[in-house]
Amino acid sequence: MRREAAARTAEVEERLRVLASVLRSRPDGLHQLRLEAERAFGQGDLEGFAVGVEEALGSVDYAQGLGGARRVAFAPESRELVVEVELPGQAVVPSVTQYRFKASAPPAVVQQPRKEAECRTLYRDLVARLALRAIDEAFAVTPPALVDGVAFNGKVRAKDRATGKAIEPCLVSVRVSRESFAELVLDEPELDPVASLHHLNAIVSQHPYDLEPVRPVVTFDLSRYKIAPERDVVAGLDSRPDLVAMDPSGGCSRKSG
Repeated sequence: MRREAAARTAEVEERLRVLASVLRSRPDGLHQLRLEAERAFGQGDLEGFAVGVEEALGSVDYAQGLGGARRVAFAPESRELVVEVELPGQAVVPSVTQYRFKASAPPAVVQQPRKEAECRTLYRDLVARLALRAIDEAFAVTPPALVDGVAFNGKVRAKDRATGKAIEPCLVSVRVSRESFAELVLDEPELDPVASLHHLNAIVSQHPYDLEPVRPVVTFDLSRYKIAPERDVVAGLDSRPDLVAMDPSGGCSRKSG
């Protein structure tokens, strides 16, 4: 039982190490994944370009439980990629700090619960790390000549405790240019991922562990392959195209009326 307690404690500590290093453990060679998507764009296939980027992002390896689905759309007029990522739920954070042997009658292996405040902090930091990593990968697998910015939404699949219905709250949303993102030193051990998101003017849930949602900077209808930005978010950004004018085939047209 003592050996069991030590082994289970080691598993918890290793899981925490994985959560803490998810940003710095980014794989090499992502630039090679650009080729297929770039080829599709060269053939005038905008939808194929987005699909190629989506497949490239989906092929990146993550530790168990951390790599959720990726969905992508592309706005060629603004050279902006819209990326939606499925984030892990709160259960990914170990709720136990350690296991110990108890010489009781009968003897047993007992667990020491983690304080809720610590669970909240660990989950908040993990969400921020995963968001930064996803954005970095989106830039890595796309040519700078085609994609100048990324609009990112990080969502969680969960159940509404009040109704029991399925929900997908957005916990972090940001629009960032390639140039601005390149200023971050993601491999710096002292980098604070939450502070980095605020530096990028991201909209971040104040209580992600409670699945408190934020309003995405951009939403899009994947069933029609059409992007539909929130009007109040993009109001006044005259330099950006009307993304609603994109037709479902991936081409662009002007909206009448």
